[in-house]
Amino acid sequence: MDTTGSEKYVRTIADQVLQANGLQKIPAYSRWWGGAGVVVSDSEIDSSPNWYGRRSRAFVSPYPDEMTWVFRRAQYATRNLTGVGSWKFEYYGSLANAGNAFVNAERDASAKQLALAVLLEALLFMRKLGSPEGVTVLHVVIDNEIVDDSQDRRTSWLEVKKTWTQMGVQIP
Repeated sequence: MDTTGSEKYVRTIADQVLQANGLQKIPAYSRWWGGAGVVVSDSEIDSSPNWYGRRSRAFVSPYPDEMTWVFRRAQYATRNLTGVGSWKFEYYGSLANAGNAFVNAERDASAKQLALAVLLEALLFMRKLGSPEGVTVLHVVIDNEIVDDSQDRRTSWLEVKKTWTQMGVQIP
């Protein structure tokens, strides 16, 4: 699958985040976003199963307004890709997992740093999706489980910054 356009779009959003400073901050969308089994919020959510029988995966962010904007942009990045229905739970779940891991590792991180951590995950997912191996997804999902849940994440600002730099994006 050709993900070039999606990767380019995510990099453009990362550039927009990098340019946000002072009075011009990261755009905000709303205090809540939900889709594909993920809820972005500023507090824990009701984890009881919904009418599909699934529990939602929460991304609890200290910057919910900005992160809902990031998730909306990440959603828009997939608009021209085929087969979204087969991998969207893995995609948004991976973004939520990356966000939660970053918040846990970097308690004093800024909205900009958190946005770049989540966007990095989106870009890496797009690259993997476009690779010959593609993305591994669970065909039978129990309780909103995804393959990414088995990953051992140690996400820090230093690691995020280093990876963006290796991809040619300079972060001050």
